[in-house]
Amino acid sequence: MSYRFISYLLEMDKLIELLNEYEQLNMCRKFKEYDIENQNMFENDFVFIKVSELISKRYWFIEWLVEYEKIDLNKIEVFSIFKENRYYNAYQSILMALSIQDNPIEFLVSILK
Repeated sequence: MSYRFISYLLEMDKLIELLNEYEQLNMCRKFKEYDIENQNMFENDFVFIKVSELISKRYWFIEWLVEYEKIDLNKIEVFSIFKENRYYNAYQSILMALSIQDNPIEFLVSILK
């Protein structure tokens, strides 16, 4: 395995920990792993959550990450463009940046603190 892939897996573990921390506050679900093959869901024994739901406004996970300062805003090049506009806050900017990514989870993992 390449160093980049191992690093990605470690960051993915970090994202799963944050997801579980968020879930404890809300629904008490606990996720174990990310389905790397399908690259579209997190799972535990009984529950799946699709990436599209995870990064949606409706799920509030991204807002929680911003509110609890789990995201390094300096890592987001797109954020500086939105910040200059002054119409969007950090949360909205991240949602917009995630929506245009080919691989939103890889992007999300790359901006975590």
